[in-house]
Amino acid sequence: MSDTVLVTAGLLEKGKSKRGGWTRAQTLLLGEPWPLSRGWIRRVVGREIPRVDADRFVALRTAAGAFAAQAELMADTAEEALLRAAVGHLGVIARRRQPRWVVAKDLFAISSTSAARICLRFGFDPDSEIGPTEWELVERAVEVAGEELTEERWEEIFPGIDPPEKHER
Repeated sequence: MSDTVLVTAGLLEKGKSKRGGWTRAQTLLLGEPWPLSRGWIRRVVGREIPRVDADRFVALRTAAGAFAAQAELMADTAEEALLRAAVGHLGVIARRRQPRWVVAKDLFAISSTSAARICLRFGFDPDSEIGPTEWELVERAVEVAGEELTEERWEEIFPGIDPPEKHER
């Protein structure tokens, strides 16, 4: 069974309410913005949509179906929001500078391709470097030792080695 469904006139008819119309939620599932503009039916017929969206589209034609679909949609939205927040805050758990997809791959125990797709799905560049800079790592180590890291202190600790660029801080 395919994961997608072709929008047809029959599907639109099945989703019609008793009054002969559609709700905003239904048309959004078809990929049509609200308010509807002239020719929207012609634009959606022939479009492929996920099967789950087609099922929701039909369920939303009644008040009971709308309530059930809304509850399911809210649960999906909560999970999606949680996942989006996790992907957005990956930099907090990164132990060193590395691409966002690498941290996502390790955290979620998924393939690199899936990790990159998750980053893209939520609007993050999978190749963006996240995590602490070299300067921040050394700064943390010095703070643990109870000192403040200044350029002079850097020279004492690492003679002859230039500190990381200030813009990396």
